[in-house]
Amino acid sequence: MKRVIGVLSTGLLAGAMLFGASSPQAYAESPSKPYQVVTPGVNGEQATIGFDEKSDFENFLTTHPVPKNFKIQPLAQIYSTFYYDNDLKGSSFTVNASRNPVIIANFGGSNNDNVSSVLTHSFGDYTTIYEHNNAQGHALAIVNNGGYINLTSFSLGDGARTWNDEVSSAIVKSN
Repeated sequence: MKRVIGVLSTGLLAGAMLFGASSPQAYAESPSKPYQVVTPGVNGEQATIGFDEKSDFENFLTTHPVPKNFKIQPLAQIYSTFYYDNDLKGSSFTVNASRNPVIIANFGGSNNDNVSSVLTHSFGDYTTIYEHNNAQGHALAIVNNGGYINLTSFSLGDGARTWNDEVSSAIVKSN
């Protein structure tokens, strides 16, 4: 039953991205929104869904889980890696995936405001980055599918900056 619901949710998400979102708070390809979700789009291209309110963003993440990858891996190997430079170059650090309770990783010292690209793990759900410590400020959720993104490609949602060198905390989850 969960698999059927997951397939239906994925189908509805794809339909919303193709034909426009059914919610007035969600907008496909909306880089000016302060809360965004990056998903694999049609033909392997990434699509962005934006939200004006944090509650709508968090509700979307809860109601649109990423399909599970049933390949068995120890939890210690499930993490997302954050790189200082584009294309997974430069210094890096990892944040392990968590289950309940949600663990917020604050990026201190040289890691704060130094991330330019993110490599996600491939075990479903989202890696969510935040502009400020303690999961505050603008947010960008990235589908955990084993791929990577360059943060220079995504607007912070304020009309002026990209996510490049603006990340101060993250939540990395697996399902």
